[in-house]
Amino acid sequence: MNPIILNTEKRETYGKKLRSLRKKGILPIHVYGPGMESIALQSDTISVLKVLQEAGRTNPVKIVDSEKEHTTLVRNVDQHPATGELQHVDFMRVDENKAIEVEVPVVLIGEAPGTRGGAGAVTQAIYSLSVLSKPFTVPSQIEADVSVLVDLESNIKRGDLVLPDGVELVGDPEISVAWIQPPRVQEEVSVAGEGAEDLQEDFRLQHHGECGGHNTCSGGGCAQNRGAAKNIMTAAKSTRSKKCHCGLGAMAQHSLWHFNSHGTGVF
Repeated sequence: MNPIILNTEKRETYGKKLRSLRKKGILPIHVYGPGMESIALQSDTISVLKVLQEAGRTNPVKIVDSEKEHTTLVRNVDQHPATGELQHVDFMRVDENKAIEVEVPVVLIGEAPGTRGGAGAVTQAIYSLSVLSKPFTVPSQIEADVSVLVDLESNIKRGDLVLPDGVELVGDPEISVAWIQPPRVQEEVSVAGEGAEDLQEDFRLQHHGECGGHNTCSGGGCAQNRGAAKNIMTAAKSTRSKKCHCGLGAMAQHSLWHFNSHGTGVF
C-alpha cells in the first residue's frame, strides 16, 4: 500500500483567530500519540478533504511537516453543526511495526438463496468489526458473503468472516453479523382476521343468548346492541396499529372487554 501524504506547516494561530484562518482556505489540524506532545499544524482545506476521502478511518496518512514525518490514522473530524464545513481534524500517530486496534466496515456481498420466493430478507446487525493489524495492512473493508444464507436457520457470525493475513479479530466470534428475517406482514393480517371472527361469536353469545344476534330477536337489549356490535367489529379489524384511549393494548379480545367495561366499542 502506497502511503497517503499530507503536507503541513507549523501553526501559530489559535482560539478565535482560527475563524479567519479557515476563511483563507486553511484548516487547523493536530497530531498526537503515545510518547509525544500534541503538535499544532495546518494545511490547505482542499488537500485535507482529498486525504480524508482517500484514507477514511483505516488507511495510514503520512503527515509531513518542516521537521519530520508522522505515520498517522484519522481519529476525529470536526464539522460545523449547521453548514457541515470542516473545522478541525485530529490525526493519531502510530508505530508502523506495531499492531493497533481499528474499526473496519463490514459490507455484505452476493445473493442469499434463502430469500428467493419472498421467504424473507437479509438482516445485517454488525456494520463494523474491531480488528488488530499493523497500520499498512489494515483492510479498507471486510466482506460478508451472504450466499451461505440458504434458509431461515442460517446465519453469519463474526468468526465466519474471512480476514486478510496479519489481521486478527477482536471480541466475541459468536456474535451474529447477518441472517434471514422471515416476513411478518401476512401473519399479522391473518391473526387479526381470526381475532375478529372470534370476537363476533363471543359478542353474540354474551349479548344475544340463544337468538344469535338476528334481527328477529325480541330481547330487550338486542336492537341497541346490534349497533354497538357493528362498531366493535369495525374497530377490531383495525386494531393492529391503534390503541385504546384507556391505555390498554389494542387487540381483538380487548374490543369486547372494552365494550363490557366502558359501554362503548369505539377506540
